[in-house]
Amino acid sequence: MTTRVSLRRIGIVLGVILGIPAALVGAIALVLHIFETPLDPGDATPTARGTFIKNGDGAFDLDVVRAGRPAFVNFWTTTCGACIEETPALIKLAQRYPNVAFVGLASFSAEHEARALSDKLGITYPTAYVDERTFFSWRAGLWPTTYLLDAKGNIVETIVGAQTEAVYAELIESHLL
Repeated sequence: MTTRVSLRRIGIVLGVILGIPAALVGAIALVLHIFETPLDPGDATPTARGTFIKNGDGAFDLDVVRAGRPAFVNFWTTTCGACIEETPALIKLAQRYPNVAFVGLASFSAEHEARALSDKLGITYPTAYVDERTFFSWRAGLWPTTYLLDAKGNIVETIVGAQTEAVYAELIESHLL
């Protein structure tokens, strides 16, 4: 088993040792986290829990939404222009591939802002607001970050940055169908 040293944890430990105020420690941890690599194919899939903001009610749990299907898991935030630009393509893909669980996970913005933007964009697939702990556990350092999961929940592809509908379709067809 390989042990990875988390740059975020190093930042927190240094902050505590050096007596740096908590807000600065958080900022340092976030900056260091950006330089961590996202989860790779074969890495264990962390849990993803939060609150539904679109197409669901109450508590969100990725395993329940996925229900044994392959999944397209997209991390986004309200201030990410690329996330907003790729959303129409994701909506089309979710309709085109009904046997793939499309899931949007919003983070690092107010929950009400994420809900309002998902309404404005017309998102039709389940979308949840997740806390920073979930974002960090998936090591989604930049937005958008997308993970393709097979039917067993294993990561089979990691995509950092916005892609075209055609690129996503090719990845879905080669990894999930």
